Amino acid sequence: MKTRSMVILVAAVIGLSALAQERSASVVKQAGEVRDATVKGDYSKVAEMSLDAIVAELGGKEKMIDNIRKGMEQIKERGFEIKAYNIGEPGAFIEKDRKTFVVVPTTMEMKFPKGLIRSKSFLLAISSDMGKTWKFADGAGISKNPGLREKLVPDLPKELEFPKPATPEIIPNP
Repeated sequence: MKTRSMVILVAAVIGLSALAQERSASVVKQAGEVRDATVKGDYSKVAEMSLDAIVAELGGKEKMIDNIRKGMEQIKERGFEIKAYNIGEPGAFIEKDRKTFVVVPTTMEMKFPKGLIRSKSFLLAISSDMGKTWKFADGAGISKNPGLREKLVPDLPKELEFPKPATPEIIPNP
């Protein structure tokens, strides 16, 4: 009997590990799609992959797209350009109310007239289908404003830990 229990336990652990690896690969792939859409200027795709509550808060998909476009144009006019946008390994997957929540670290490098800015941040990713598809939010924006976070993600698990805000690194031109 002990051998059978051990086999069942090992099979369960292997199954959970495979599920975690599958969800991890899925969220990293889809976070990469958000990154690619951002860099290429496909703001429709960014809006589609954003949390529905954020899209609604910004006045709907078309207004969100317009706001992103204008913001990116202002950044470019000031001489800023995204040079790298890297997606890190996701943190712990937290289940709550039939949703999966995870923090996905990001690092962005932007060229600007006086050098390079390297900033670490994160995306908050939420799935309602066991990790097959994900919706994203800029984690830094949500973490800095508890009132907005409560409004946009009222079901956020308390045990989900956000990274501490990091000061951007500025690398001056030589």
